[in-house]
Amino acid sequence: MTTTSFLSLDAGPENVRMVMAETLAEIDLTDHNKLSLFKYGALEPLLRFLSNDDLEVKKVAVKALQNLSNVPENGLQMIREGAVGPLFEILYRHSLSSPSLREHVAAIIMNLAIATTCQEADHEQISLLESEEDIFKLFCLISLTGPEIQKTILRTFLAMCQSPSGVEIRAKLRQVCNPMSTFSIKEKNSDLIISMALLDNAMSFCIPRFSFLILEQMIKNNFCMGLGLEHFGRIM
Repeated sequence: MTTTSFLSLDAGPENVRMVMAETLAEIDLTDHNKLSLFKYGALEPLLRFLSNDDLEVKKVAVKALQNLSNVPENGLQMIREGAVGPLFEILYRHSLSSPSLREHVAAIIMNLAIATTCQEADHEQISLLESEEDIFKLFCLISLTGPEIQKTILRTFLAMCQSPSGVEIRAKLRQVCNPMSTFSIKEKNSDLIISMALLDNAMSFCIPRFSFLILEQMIKNNFCMGLGLEHFGRIM
């Protein structure tokens, strides 16, 4: 099956488009083929599937995007074309997603973070997370998820700290993990509402702060991506 065969993702009956998306989720592709698929327009229909109200359609889109997002050029294109918002919506809304779906989404977000470390110096630099609020929300999710997602989020932050905006990311992490800070984050129409007054709730502060200390030590020791995390689930 050639890459042009997947042009039917954007046209034809819904059942045919779903079969094509399911194939993208499972097929073993070379990096060249993954790049070609995005070149020929596979990303746009997959992002539409990602925002579909049908959970099964979301699952297919997530698996396909995970398969295609581990090429840095594709990851950067996903950030440019607005994939981050729908991905975080799934990650934060527990009622929308099964644990396995959220693990797949976390893996995609990690791929996007890794992609930001591969940017050329003479190109406009792209960041995965821009605001202090976004950084805080994702980092605090470590205390609300299981070991697999915890490890993936920590790898995500490790990648972001190694990106061109790494200095700013680390500075913002120090701010949000400061025990003298108070944050209240609420998102309309989301059933994940984080409201933390760190002065009044030391236990809520404990895990994000501990995670930050682990992250700082990994950066200091110049850990390679994907290493140094094998014991993370047990100690959390």
